Parts: sequence; structure tokens; C-alpha cells
Amino acid sequence: MKHAYWSSLLWSLVACAAAKAQPESLPSVPESAQAAQAAAPDAAQHGHDHHHHSGAPGAVKQDDEVRAEFEVNTIAAHQAMAREMGIQWTPEPDKDSHLSVTLSRVQGGVLRGLSVELSVTDPTGHVSKRIADVMSAPEMYHYGIDFQRTGAGSYGVHATFELGGRTHELGATVALPSTNSSQ
Repeated sequence: MKHAYWSSLLWSLVACAAAKAQPESLPSVPESAQAAQAAAPDAAQHGHDHHHHSGAPGAVKQDDEVRAEFEVNTIAAHQAMAREMGIQWTPEPDKDSHLSVTLSRVQGGVLRGLSVELSVTDPTGHVSKRIADVMSAPEMYHYGIDFQRTGAGSYGVHATFELGGRTHELGATVALPSTNSSQ
């Protein structure tokens, strides 16, 4: 009972702090709710970071151990989110989009400190691939790369990483508008 009280109080404080710092965003979802969300691996909605609230195109995939929450933003939209969180971030030159992925255990808990290779395959078949950078703030943690869109269409997004001696490969398809659309 005491644990539930303190947990509830903590989440109330987090919600208040988030509302004051970012009035247009909603607070994070507790891990107990994340576990319920994990039961629907292909659901587009998720909850332990800024992705759920940005409205940008994305996808969620999971295997038996890890959940990957992919999201694509324009560089401008991603810079605005980084600025709101007090993160210094400089995008790669000549890129107009940012792929981010939050990796977590299916039972909850964000996976940090991994070497993650991210790739994006555009509608023409061109692949952009490299080891991801990390963006971290108190309210979010993700791996990301910048890339150049070739226009509207279906983009393949893919994350490959080692965890506990096992290689995980998670991917999805994300429908993206042209970059002149706001996201």
C-alpha cells in the first residue's frame, strides 16, 4: 500500500513538473501501464518518452525481449523538441529528417548504453545506415540518425543491436509525407 502511495505521488509530481516545463505535452506513462501497452506489439501509441506526444509518423515492433518505438520527425521538429528539453543537438548537414528509436525491455525499462545500428530505406530503395547517436534528457532517451527523404512514401526503418549476447533486429515500415508537411 505504501509503495502504491509513493508511486502515485511521484507520478503526480512528474506530471506537474512536465506540465510546467512543457505545457503542450503530457506526462510519461508509468512502467505498469507500459507493460499493458506491450501486449499490443504493433500499436502505434506508446508511452515512456516524448514520442507518444509529438504526433510524428512512427511504428512499434517487438520481439520476445525488446520493444522498439520508431519515430520520424523533420529536422526542424526534432530541433524544437531538443530545445524544449534543453538538449544541445546539431543535425547532420544536408539532411531533412531524423529517425529515432527508443528501445525498452518488454517488461519495462529503457535500454541505455547500447551500440545501435539504424537504417532507413527510402521508397527508391536507397539505404542510409550508421551507428546511432544518443539523445538523453530526464524525460526521454533515444537512439537516432539523420537522413534525407526522397519524397512521400513508405520508408523501412530498422534497428540492430546486441543485448545479453544475442543480436536483435527489429524493423517496421513508416508512411511519410513529403518534408514540406508539418509534423
